[in-house]
Amino acid sequence: MGRYILKPSILTVLETMERGTGGEYQLTDALRIACRAEGLMALDMRGERYDVGDKFGCVKAILEMGLTRSDLRPQLLELIRQLSQEKARSAPKKRAAI
Repeated sequence: MGRYILKPSILTVLETMERGTGGEYQLTDALRIACRAEGLMALDMRGERYDVGDKFGCVKAILEMGLTRSDLRPQLLELIRQLSQEKARSAPKKRAAI
């Protein structure tokens, strides 16, 4: 999960850009332009990176963060156990090759 503290000038950059991948404005493209124009500052962080712009990455981040919380961990583990058992029972049976 990324965090940004952006100057208001980034909005001007975004307003002048064409849409990118998926018809969306790409913040990374705007940051590249802003970096050339006025520079950027960054902090290199250590730790796990989660791509919350990706559906599975978002689910993974939520589950992993939830499992670190003592108030949510028991419920999440039980949910994962129940879902695993249900999916195992409903999985299609493999047929032997003839």
